[in-house]
Amino acid sequence: MRRRRKSFYARILAIFLLIQLSAAIPAKAQTLAFQRQPSIEVRADFNQLLQILEEIIRTSYVGEVPDIKNIRYGAAKGLIRSLGDQHSAFLTPAETKQFDDIMRGSFGGIGAELRLQDEIVTVVGVHPGSPADKAGVRKGDRVWKIDGKTLENLSILEVVMRVRGPEGTAVTLTIVHENAQEAADYTLVRETIPLNLDVSVKFVGNAAIITVPEFGANTLAQFLDAVRAAKNQLNLAGVIIDLRNNGGGLLNACGGMLGVWMQPAQPYVRLKSKTEEAGLSALELGNAGQSEISQALSRITKESLSLAGVPTAILVNSMSASASEIFSGAAQDYGFAKVIGEKTYGKGSAQDVITFSDGSSLHITTMWWVTPKDRVIEKNGIEPDIAVEAAPEDFVQGQDPQLERALEFLKTGM
Repeated sequence: MRRRRKSFYARILAIFLLIQLSAAIPAKAQTLAFQRQPSIEVRADFNQLLQILEEIIRTSYVGEVPDIKNIRYGAAKGLIRSLGDQHSAFLTPAETKQFDDIMRGSFGGIGAELRLQDEIVTVVGVHPGSPADKAGVRKGDRVWKIDGKTLENLSILEVVMRVRGPEGTAVTLTIVHENAQEAADYTLVRETIPLNLDVSVKFVGNAAIITVPEFGANTLAQFLDAVRAAKNQLNLAGVIIDLRNNGGGLLNACGGMLGVWMQPAQPYVRLKSKTEEAGLSALELGNAGQSEISQALSRITKESLSLAGVPTAILVNSMSASASEIFSGAAQDYGFAKVIGEKTYGKGSAQDVITFSDGSSLHITTMWWVTPKDRVIEKNGIEPDIAVEAAPEDFVQGQDPQLERALEFLKTGM
């Protein structure tokens, strides 16, 4: 039976389903995925090879032979791992159930953002006040083991599932600090990481600072409220959009927000599959039935919410990912804002989730998104126009060098 392919544009719209993996990749958006049922034609020669290997294992292997189903699951894992893609993974039925529990919010986390760098699980960010922060886990730390088990050959998704677990239970990470030689064990108690996900606006002098913690279902409306507050400020000197620690979210929210600076028909991202490519604009989303986008574009016009020509800076760091990178990349490509801070995370892909009849599942990358000028986000991230590092102790001491640099940019244009 052949599988039916959705139109490419329909698949783009399907990306709007957000799956959160807060223990691994930036807290709110690490895998964008949609479900489909598989119909896979397996080549006969490969099927015969598996049968031959299974027979050799049964008749010749000197050790204890695992259940044949587990052997096949191992083969499937090996196939997907050979892709070298940290976001693609084959999950057994038990792992799939655990993943589903995580998605339902049944498990707690430690507040550390992890990714694979040079095949090593590395901490790319830590949420203030989280178990990881309190234990002394820091950005740049390398994680070698979880509960005494090596992480070799695991996808980032499989690492997530080892880190996450029932709230109140403990997990032990074997960590080597950056520039250190010796490993140390850190035992952390999992908990729900509280996050304020509402858009907020404050003023420093005549500059408006709009903080966007995620691109969620309510973000677009809240953002336009914040823009209206900024526009009501007398002698507005400029706007700073703070996307630091924003792990991403819904592409339609991102597109609607960009409508404050961009023309509705301008593509703010390009999406590439194996065989197809398409640009995506806010106008196309509105015409495709995304009513919140149509309403937002109408509101921008009626309430004169455009910020075109208003000096704008965007703050990012290593935990700014996915939709945050699309937003920042579009700003650079169209030149309406300067991006200030640190290189972003580098999550520019979408995954299909294929569920099999035995309860196992395949998470496989099927689409990349790139900036309007064709810059690849996946693994590369967005390089800031003005690089400014910020250490954890800066914030403890009440300092914010990245925000200070953005304010300086609004004053001087440099």
